[in-house]
Amino acid sequence: MKKIYILSYPRSGSFWVRWCLEFLLQTTRISDHPKRSFQFALKNNRVNLSTIFKPIDEYKLLKDHGVNQNFDDGNTTLIMVLRNYKECIPRQIIYKAQTKQQALNQYVRMIKRYDKWNGKKFIVYYEDLITDPEKTLENLINIIDTKYVKNIKLLMQDYEEHKKGSLERYTTTGGKPESMTKGNSIIFHSKKLTIEQKQDYDQFIKLYKFCKKYLERYYEKN
Repeated sequence: MKKIYILSYPRSGSFWVRWCLEFLLQTTRISDHPKRSFQFALKNNRVNLSTIFKPIDEYKLLKDHGVNQNFDDGNTTLIMVLRNYKECIPRQIIYKAQTKQQALNQYVRMIKRYDKWNGKKFIVYYEDLITDPEKTLENLINIIDTKYVKNIKLLMQDYEEHKKGSLERYTTTGGKPESMTKGNSIIFHSKKLTIEQKQDYDQFIKLYKFCKKYLERYYEKN
């Protein structure tokens, strides 16, 4: 079975990417949180589609926020879901999940893992996924397997239903909603940062030259 490893920093959209890939690749094979999956929602009538979902299960989806897993580059496609560090890191700090330094270190390690990956790989920028989901998903599926591109039209046909279903499943263990923006905005936490704080984030990231080609879009403009 072919494998897809979804790598991301927390609060970057990997849950939504996995949901979309479950549908687009017609797979029920996932590695984590089965009760928060598209397949679980479908079976329990929590999402109503205008088309019939027929599993093929050619792919298994692996999703994790860690960077130490050992996967064979030749047998696994690496998908990195990337979001502005001035959005996802402040959120982790606010909820005391990490200190700023811990968060920045983990974020950089993720970029390094992707940068050194020798196999098939692709970046999904969260901002692109929200503002132009059809094009972003088409580019992604073209990298993974072109025969599944036809399913993008089907997903977009029921896009709002998919979105509603995923947001309903994207909750804490206590059942509270996790998303602050409901996928309606790409900016939230960074609005609370001062320009000096934003520049401080940039200065740390710029210490790692390999990050520039991936993260330059997030640098503050002079």
